[in-house]
Amino acid sequence: MEEGTEVGGSSRGGGVRCELVRHLEVSENAPAGSRIGFIDADSPPYIIVPVPGSPVKTDLMIDQATGEIRTKVPLDREINPSYSLVALPQNVRIVIKVLDENDNAPTFPVDHVDIEFPENSPRDAKRALPPAKDPDLGQYSTQRYDIISASVPENATVGTPILSVNATDADSGENGRIEYSINRRQSDREEMFRIDQQTGMVYVNKALDFESKQRHELVIVARDVGAQPLEASAFLSVYVTDVNDNQPTITVIFLSDDATPKISESAQPGEFVARISVSDPDSRTEYSNATVTLTGGDGHFGLATRDNIIYLVVVERPLDREEKPIYDLSVEATDAGTPPLRAVRTFKLLVTDVNDNAPVFEQERYEAHLLEASEPGTSVIRVKANDADYGLNSIIKYSLKNSTWFTIDEETGLITTVTHVDCETDPAPLLIVIATDTGRPSLSGSAIVRITVHDLNDNEPIFERPLYNASVREDLSVGRCFLKTMNIFLSYCHHHHDNDDDDDEGNEDEDDKELIVFK
Repeated sequence: MEEGTEVGGSSRGGGVRCELVRHLEVSENAPAGSRIGFIDADSPPYIIVPVPGSPVKTDLMIDQATGEIRTKVPLDREINPSYSLVALPQNVRIVIKVLDENDNAPTFPVDHVDIEFPENSPRDAKRALPPAKDPDLGQYSTQRYDIISASVPENATVGTPILSVNATDADSGENGRIEYSINRRQSDREEMFRIDQQTGMVYVNKALDFESKQRHELVIVARDVGAQPLEASAFLSVYVTDVNDNQPTITVIFLSDDATPKISESAQPGEFVARISVSDPDSRTEYSNATVTLTGGDGHFGLATRDNIIYLVVVERPLDREEKPIYDLSVEATDAGTPPLRAVRTFKLLVTDVNDNAPVFEQERYEAHLLEASEPGTSVIRVKANDADYGLNSIIKYSLKNSTWFTIDEETGLITTVTHVDCETDPAPLLIVIATDTGRPSLSGSAIVRITVHDLNDNEPIFERPLYNASVREDLSVGRCFLKTMNIFLSYCHHHHDNDDDDDEGNEDEDDKELIVFK
């Protein structure tokens, strides 16, 4: 819309000059590049002088050759309700008025207000609310207050009706026919809901999720279809109610030094193994409060809690890795919804070793035989011990206690000679074998090895005296001793026979060392 007015003023020469004022209008939501009007089609070109404080250069485009004025950007009446400029040399003053549109919703100064009513308040007692403000003008500003709300379960399918809004128009005919819509600029930009244009029924348009958003605010617009349509708005609050659609979530944190599922076999009852937290995104108490149980462990482990949210896996009975090195544990959380939902978390718990078992030989006593003539390095016997522990705690090293003739390989347990043995010095040496593990502290076990040294005929008989004299009666009975020697290496017996031609025979008698008469 354009109009012109001439305004008188004084010139430098004392005369009166005329200033032409032109008024133009443009909607605040006109797109960039929209034509507003012309300065004066008869008198271009122009020199444009913006009025101080008016953002002409940033918001408007002016063709100085033609005088055409266009928008450079979308305008906002609430920021700049008008623009002013002067076109020289004709001294034309242009005033551009930005027309209001309903592009601002009313807003309350606070989001939450607490109101108190004494319990004996009368039925019609009232409390004032802080008024809502709308920067728009006239019919676009705050007209009335409406409270409309509805609830819908989060598992409502697309197309589920929520509620029907209704507006009335006192006009008749087309001017009184109402169409409904949702103001997408001010609400529900995700298009979670839709409204029937004719009936005002609001429907679910997309899948809802209580855990993502619990309340949706819609601006419902009712507009008549007259030549100059009028409209009214109402606010609709849609509350999404929770259903038991989420199973509990189980989080396990193991309390070992490296946060892996393990526990030492030396752990005492009451020591903690793991921290378990249970959560449920569902809001209702019966949905979010879960029952937690622990299975597996053969009674060696249990659960402890103080708040039914954080649980601790604790040792309840002593452990023995050698008896059972791994436990399969399972944590189950079940909510109280209908039907109940549950979650299960399973893990293998490793029982780590401590050096609580000493090496044990396969035999407590070993027997071995060795020829006296054996050379140094001769293998005698191999012994073996076992350790029920694990890792370094089970590695065994062998040793001999107080032995000069023998040695043992510390890894294989093979006993060998280190020098010549002497049957006459020790015909049956006893060895004590020690098996020691490499744990900290180390443990050890022992066994006895008895080695029988078989004699080599390496010593000739030696008499105590070179000559013995003895008298024997001729009636001496067979078997009677007639001469006894002491401390000899070899007993020698003289055999008396009826046949005087037979040779004498020697006989070793280690106990009595006597010369005995034989028949």
